[in-house]
Amino acid sequence: MLLLIVIAAGSSDYHVFVFGDLTGSSVPGIYERVVAECTRLNPTFALTVGDQVWGYTNDEQELNHRWDDYFALVNGLAMPLYLCPGNNDIENAQMERLWRERSGKATYYSFDFGGDHYTVLDTSRWDNARTLPQAMLEWLAVDLAQAQGARYRVVVMHRPYWLAASLGGEPNPLMKLFEVNRVNLVLSGHVHFYCRKEINGITYISVPSSGGALPFLMFGTFFGYVWLTMADSGIVPEVVRLPAANN
Repeated sequence: MLLLIVIAAGSSDYHVFVFGDLTGSSVPGIYERVVAECTRLNPTFALTVGDQVWGYTNDEQELNHRWDDYFALVNGLAMPLYLCPGNNDIENAQMERLWRERSGKATYYSFDFGGDHYTVLDTSRWDNARTLPQAMLEWLAVDLAQAQGARYRVVVMHRPYWLAASLGGEPNPLMKLFEVNRVNLVLSGHVHFYCRKEINGITYISVPSSGGALPFLMFGTFFGYVWLTMADSGIVPEVVRLPAANN
């Protein structure tokens, strides 16, 4: 399945590959196929939406082994890979320390490319946006305010807090910050199914699973990834489903 969505008009065209979750309960062989797709398509860089490793242990040796396994899957990629933390990656202070050591990144950070601004958030340990650390929200407000000269503003986070709002729930502090600062696209994972919503001028996408177990049978439940074309004419996200015969 391939869905094309033009979000906004806005310097140089380039492509971004977006991986969905690998865990939890990963299905053998699927992430390897998605990595092969990334290699074949050869994007400018790649992003994840979290859950690179399987958590639920305090055994540091075992956690390092799981990180070793993950990097064995992706170290062959020729392009930069920007990781987002998920609830399996960071459950406690020990896993946060390992995240910093193994990923080489803070738990939340931002970067610029091609005139566009990307913000990666840490939603790993908080069930809803109202309980996120105030320090991160304050950092986010400054980060997005300083990015108003960017062509596009893209936010990546693991938990799709926006889903509740899209079903009639109350908007959350993150969404208000996104709207005030004219974010164009928000990418998330965690639920292992594809969904897209337009909320107050912002496109929100739940990236399909790239290997994490599929939770139930419904529209949007399939293994796949997202292919972003970042162009002056707009952001075009293509939601790509792996062939059903191999799912």
